[in-house]
Amino acid sequence: MATRRSIRAITASEKQDFVDALLFLKHERNGQDGLSTYDRYVVSHAQSMNQYSRYESDLRPTMIERFRQTLPPSQPDALFLTRRNAAHRGPAFLPWHREFLRQFEADLQRVLGNPDFGLPYWDWEHDGNLPASEQINAAVWDFLGGDGDIAIQNIVTSGPFGFDVNDAALLTDPTVFDDPKIWITVDPLGHRNGFLRRSLGRTLDLAGNVVAPTLPDSSHVNDAVMNAAQYDDGNWDERSSATNSFRCVLEGFTGPSGLHNRIHQWVGGSMGPGTSPNDPVFFLHHCNVDRIWSLWESEHAGQEYKPQSNGPIGHNWTDLMYPWNGKQTNLSITVENAARMDDFDYAAPPQFMV
Repeated sequence: MATRRSIRAITASEKQDFVDALLFLKHERNGQDGLSTYDRYVVSHAQSMNQYSRYESDLRPTMIERFRQTLPPSQPDALFLTRRNAAHRGPAFLPWHREFLRQFEADLQRVLGNPDFGLPYWDWEHDGNLPASEQINAAVWDFLGGDGDIAIQNIVTSGPFGFDVNDAALLTDPTVFDDPKIWITVDPLGHRNGFLRRSLGRTLDLAGNVVAPTLPDSSHVNDAVMNAAQYDDGNWDERSSATNSFRCVLEGFTGPSGLHNRIHQWVGGSMGPGTSPNDPVFFLHHCNVDRIWSLWESEHAGQEYKPQSNGPIGHNWTDLMYPWNGKQTNLSITVENAARMDDFDYAAPPQFMV
């Protein structure tokens, strides 16, 4: 069984093995679509955000129809009442990403020839306890490269996934996107389109204000998340209750700290859009999100997943999840299948306070 550990607890050799495996998956191509194994995860995540989830009952579609009549005909259907999709803004957010990590971890195990390899997690709440000026120098960036260079549009120039600043000609060379030896990001269709970007603690909103100047800290995890009374509530979307929807608080739509969403905003750059797995830190971030869910499950053993039924399509306990519905892929995985924890566990991080 794989044991997932904090990046602060793994050795330099284990970090290098992890990086080597990531680079291998980025350059491995074993299908007819031209995508690397790694890039398929980026595309799958982005496409899941375009699979909007509706209710099976007659009531909610009627409400949607009535709401549609109040909007201009050009209004995108995705904006009706909620932007809930196959993997976000709804109850399946956590099971979907748990399965996503499980499959990615299996690919890492295959490449490394180690069936017990555990995906490391970035316990960002530990780094959130540091002064703001020190958060960009935390351990996770020691081996994944650091902040982007503001002088060249926040392109990362350090670490194994960074752009070589000494080869500036690459910035204007269109053939670079065909070079399998360089870490190039992809768009939702899998087209290679740019370099890895980050803006740690510097992401701006449309008004020019910093969206997330600091990381969430351990008090946010303890107070805002662990005290949520149940898994989710009857809204089943981004409007769910701060006291009755653990999922919504952890996802970051309810409560004061943002948590999961705030990490994407704090890292910025390639971590911002639906193609956020372009940045390898995505997997370490979501591994920590999953670990926090496992802690909540232990603390609230009597609370079951909600909704068991009659909720949005793809979010009920026995629903198949996109893209593992036997159509887009040959896998048939339900929310219940994905929620299991029988093939991995978590080791507590060093000096963790809960």
